[in-house]
Formats: sequence, C-alpha cells, structure tokens
Amino acid sequence: MKQFRTGGNSINAAVFLMNNKIKKADHAEEQKAVEALEAPEVTTTEQEAPVNFNLLVDRISELEKQLSEKQHKSIDEAISFYREKQRKIAELESFKLNKKEIEEALNLVNEKVRARDFEAKVYRLSVSQYRDYDREGQKVFSLTNPLILAECMQFILVKIADRVDELQKEIEQ
Repeated sequence: MKQFRTGGNSINAAVFLMNNKIKKADHAEEQKAVEALEAPEVTTTEQEAPVNFNLLVDRISELEKQLSEKQHKSIDEAISFYREKQRKIAELESFKLNKKEIEEALNLVNEKVRARDFEAKVYRLSVSQYRDYDREGQKVFSLTNPLILAECMQFILVKIADRVDELQKEIEQ
C-alpha cells in the first residue's frame, strides 16, 4: 500500500496519509492515557487518605505506648505486681467463702421469718467496742430478731457482691 511512484496510484498515497494520521492520533491518545496514569486526578477520598494514615500512625504509637507501660521495667516491679495480684485473689476467695456462709445462715434466718418466729434465737448480731487486751471487747448491743438479722445479712451480701465484682475487674487488668 505504500507505493509512491511518480505518476502512481493516488489512492495508495491517500491511504498512506490517512494511516499516518490515524497512527499520530492513536499516539496522541496513548500519550494522554500515559499522562493520566502518571498524574492521576486527586479525588476527595484520596485527599483524606493522608489524614487517615496519620490517624493510624498516631493510634499505633498510642497502642505501643500502652503496651510498653504494661511491660515491667524490672524484676522487682514484676514481683510486686504478681504479689499484689495474689493478695487480691486471696481476698476474692475469702469474700466468696464469706458470701456462701452468710447465704446459708440467711436461709436459716429466713425460715424463722417465714414461720413468724421473731423470738427465735438462731443467730445473734453483736456490736462490741474493740480493745487490744480484750478478745471479746465491750458489748455495745446485741440482737437476735430474725427479721432484722435477715435485712442486715442481705445488705452485707450486696456489699460483698460489689466488692467481688471490683476485685475480679482488678485481677483481670
């Protein structure tokens, strides 16, 4: 098709020129596509990306700081940390045992309350003034009324349950 002879076919020359123009147009379109790939337009989500990236970097550094704070700097700190945790676990177990014993006593007292036996002397609640030299102390007052004892025991159980929850949270940390 690329025949350029003098006096030759003018159709071949026209085809050649058109092919040449198409190649130039294709080359121009390719060039625009390459430029578009090299310098993409920035959209709003891409503009926000550096901000999100900075937030992620800040969050990572914050978490690393928290992790380093939790790591123990010396063996003495680790020992004291675990001793404190053991003390809390022992206190927790003591509260659980006390709670169980009070619940059992409360069941007996509630039986007397349901039977309306307010004079029954199943348990006694005593308040005494503490003295180092006197094991019993000086009695301030004492009561045996099952109805009042039941209310006191229920109040104590609520306080024990609150303390057990606190201790469990502290131990988990």
